[in-house]
Amino acid sequence: GSVPGDVMEAAAKRVCAGQSVRDVADESGIPKTTLHRYVAKMNTEESPRFTPNYFVNRVFSEEEEKSLSEYLLCASKHHHGLTSKETRVLAYEYAVRNKKKFPSGWNETKSATYDWLYGFMKRNPSLSIHSLEATSLSRSTSFNKTNVAAFFGNLKQVH
Repeated sequence: GSVPGDVMEAAAKRVCAGQSVRDVADESGIPKTTLHRYVAKMNTEESPRFTPNYFVNRVFSEEEEKSLSEYLLCASKHHHGLTSKETRVLAYEYAVRNKKKFPSGWNETKSATYDWLYGFMKRNPSLSIHSLEATSLSRSTSFNKTNVAAFFGNLKQVH
């Protein structure tokens, strides 16, 4: 995915014109096997793509990933952040419930893979993984409308 499409297309055309795959790959900085694959595509397909298609094997659509991301953010705001393992299990359950096609390895572990989590985190930079901090029960239950109103009432009296 690091080689621009126009560079890949030009390299494939040079190979089709008679230059060796090895020479063109070395000059262009493209792996030989990758260039060979694109040359084969050029010879067999009518209008081949010269950029990778990363959406072929995605489990969730963009909307579904956005929904999952929003859920994780909401859970975190309610002092119930999920660990990476819990997030992977949640993704597996979400895929099963929505009858999504997913890798067979997910069924064995009943969770998504670390690779999926890494890609998901990369696609959703608003999320981050770090150790959860314990929030005391009294602190989370004390922050309610009545106590906040009492605080601001006292603040007005002081000023």
